[in-house]
Order: sequence, then C-alpha cells, then structure tokens
Amino acid sequence: GTIMFFICLKTDKSARRGRKGDDDEKLAIFGDRRGRRGSELKVMVAIEHRLPGHLTKHMRPGPTDEDEWGTDVKELKMEEMSWALGKKGATRKKLARASGAIVEYVGNFVHIAGSPEERGYAGEYLSWIMRQLDGPIQIPCKGREDVTVLEIPQECVGYVTGLKRATLSRIEDEWGAFMLFMDRKEDAHKKDTSTLAIFGLRRGRRGAELKVMSTVEGKTPLYFTRDVREGDERGEWGTDIYKFRGEELSYALGREGSTKKKLARAADCIMEYVGEFAYISGVKEERRRGMRYLRWLLKQRSGAVRLDELGVSKSYKDIHQVTIPKEAIPEVMGSKGSGLRSIEEDTGTFLFMARDEDMADVLVVCGTGTFL
Repeated sequence: GTIMFFICLKTDKSARRGRKGDDDEKLAIFGDRRGRRGSELKVMVAIEHRLPGHLTKHMRPGPTDEDEWGTDVKELKMEEMSWALGKKGATRKKLARASGAIVEYVGNFVHIAGSPEERGYAGEYLSWIMRQLDGPIQIPCKGREDVTVLEIPQECVGYVTGLKRATLSRIEDEWGAFMLFMDRKEDAHKKDTSTLAIFGLRRGRRGAELKVMSTVEGKTPLYFTRDVREGDERGEWGTDIYKFRGEELSYALGREGSTKKKLARAADCIMEYVGEFAYISGVKEERRRGMRYLRWLLKQRSGAVRLDELGVSKSYKDIHQVTIPKEAIPEVMGSKGSGLRSIEEDTGTFLFMARDEDMADVLVVCGTGTFL
C-alpha cells in the first residue's frame, strides 16, 4: 500500500550541476508507517540479494531503541536460513501473520518491525522454530494471551498433521497461525488425547481452531459437537451456531467448500462447518451478517424467493438491489449461474436473484466491500 519512485533532492548539488556523483540513487517511499517500513525492507532484501554484503556488512543484531513502534534485528547462521525461511518463504510469512509484525530476511539478518507486542511474539515464534532443529520442544501455555489449546484424539493426530505436516501447514497458511503439538512422543501412549497449541492473533487462532475441529469431526463424528446447541452469543466477540437440517449442509458447502468460502468472504466473518453445525465467528456485526447470508442462501433451495419473505431491507448497509430487465437476466446469470459466480469471485460478494413487492426481478448484492 505504498507509492515509490526515484527522486533527485534539491539539496543534491552534484545532481543539479549534471555531475554523476556517487553510485547511489535516492528512492522515496510514500504511505503510512507500516507500509513504508514493509516496502523499505522489501527493497533492502532485493539489494542484498543482488549485492551480497552491501547492506549486511555494517548490520548488527539488537532490539530497537524505540519504545512504541520500531524494528528488532536478529542474526542467523547462513545454514539456518533455509529452515527459517521455509518453502517459498512459507515460514517467514507464517511468522508475520501469526504475530502481526513485519518480518523480512535481509541476508542472514531477520528484521522484525511493529509494536513491542508484535515484535515480542515474532521473536519468540522464530526462536521456537529454530529450536525445533534440535528436536521437539515444550512451551508453557498457561497465562499466555496469544494461544488457544485444543485436545485432539490420539487416533486423529496423524490425520490432522498430514504427510510431512502438510495438513497443519495448509491450515497455518490459510489462517496465519502457528501450531505445535505439545506432547512428547514417549508420553503419547499415556493419554487418549494430544494437546495442540495454536499461536497467533485472535481471529487467526479461531479460524485455525475451527478448521482443526472440522477435520477431527470428519474423522471422529460427534467428538466436538456431541453437546453443541444452536444459538447466538451475546458478547461483542464470539461464535454463533446454526444446525443444518436435511440436505442443507451439502447445499451450503458447495463444490470444494466454495459456497461456504463465498459467504464468509462476503460477510467478512469466520465460517466453518463442524459436523452438522455451522460455526460463525467474529465480532457481533460480522456474525449477524454471516448468519443472515447463510439463512438467505438456504431459503433458495426451494426455488425463487421474494425480498419480503427473506426480510431483506434497504436499510441494510451491506445490501444493494439492482433491477434487471427480463431479457438481460440470462446474460447476467450465465450458464447454470456461472455469470453470477464469476462476479462473486471477482468482487468478494454474495449474489442472488429475488422478486420485489411488484414481482420485478431484482439482483441482490451482499457484501461489506472489504475484499475490493
């Protein structure tokens, strides 16, 4: 989210006189503080890759001198870099998303930028990753605000982990979380469950937790949902739950989960299906919006719907109604609704056709606009 271009400053006398001067050019980076720092570090990474040692020969590891927002620098051994970076930078990206900090590797120096809390989490997560080079690690979770602990049946641990940790890594990449099984191998046979610790920001932790719950529920039905009841939470942050009836689940899921993802993206909420239940998480406004979209979707199973039957109101700020001439409907819809699906994919919205009080065909556009 920045604008960058090379500049010539008025104070640069050699440039004004037409002299070549030194070999350096000045790059101006415009934007907010976070964006500027992220872009600056990206440029530094590119320079160091092209000219090894150009920047790092004078670098020293250490914390920032700033109390609020700054950059910590840590030095790694060159042989540790591939482990710290991960395949296609996956580990670095995971560290950044889980901690909320900016994380970039300039040569063998790790730059961690952000608030003191963000830098602290990123530095800690990095140290855990490096410690795993020597084997499994134990991390005390009690009293931490950045962790969610989930008990997984022993028979599901391999299923949740996947081959070479593929399933866990996929969930981490999707939600920006950092996950570790906390039990030692020699203790696994002593208990029926294994403890999974999920580290990261609240939203990412909840998304990863629900994804793991869904995975376990598919392998061991009713493990998490045996005593679950449909209902809404009253708090600002929480989870509302809807129980599917009959064939609603497959309809609401869509091919490879496409319908579920569409609703979650349009409502800007976390939505996951665990067994026969839809878990909708986020702040209250996000949850209410997600539940509303889900109910509107399910109403369409029986055929054409009317706005008054759905309770669609023009007072909703996340809804826009577009009257479509009858002769244009086939072109807008596309073959088997492919036209609408394509628009939804491009815009992060939820679209459907309905009829207004005059029985005119109306395209209902649902979404927060945060995707655009």
